[in-house]
Amino acid sequence: FKRMVSCWLCEKTLECYCMAERKKIILDIDGVIRDTLTSIVDVYNESFGTEYRNEDIFDYDLNKVFVSDISMDKLFFVDNSERIFMHSKPLPKSIEACNKIMEVCDAYFVSKQTSPETMVMTLKWLKNNGITPKNVCFVSDKSVVGGADYIVDDLSDNFNGSDAKNKILVNAPYNKNAKGNFTRVNSLNEFVEIFLK
Repeated sequence: FKRMVSCWLCEKTLECYCMAERKKIILDIDGVIRDTLTSIVDVYNESFGTEYRNEDIFDYDLNKVFVSDISMDKLFFVDNSERIFMHSKPLPKSIEACNKIMEVCDAYFVSKQTSPETMVMTLKWLKNNGITPKNVCFVSDKSVVGGADYIVDDLSDNFNGSDAKNKILVNAPYNKNAKGNFTRVNSLNEFVEIFLK
């Protein structure tokens, strides 16, 4: 991405991005940029007086993790949707990583959301946290966004059908047993440090 060139636009020899090939990157939001997991655990603990930790969330399907007669989807994504989708904190250094990616790549923020309301909240959350992406897609199947050099996600199932050249899984407690043709990283920032030097 970064080359020392004599740039015909700025007429200087420098680290120039304007002539470098731009990669296409598909970025998930929740679990990659936004820390919804911590908010989900906090909501459940406050609702039921439990002491779950993030490390206890062993499956992406929350109904398999939390034993309750109520719907986890309703608890988290309806009753507490604003808290989770508007007020979750960014994952460490994820905002800086996003802005770096958008500087040198064509970034597509691709997310599965549960309702039009959470879509709007997600757009507001991105803006409130200093991310102004040109391309945001809300889809049920991420493979419809094709032709990417990288797809970065926290759920390996989202790689199914994807034609991305490189599949990057961001480590999380619920995906530690996932297996497949992908590369693991600990964070979006680590992805930037390794692959976008």
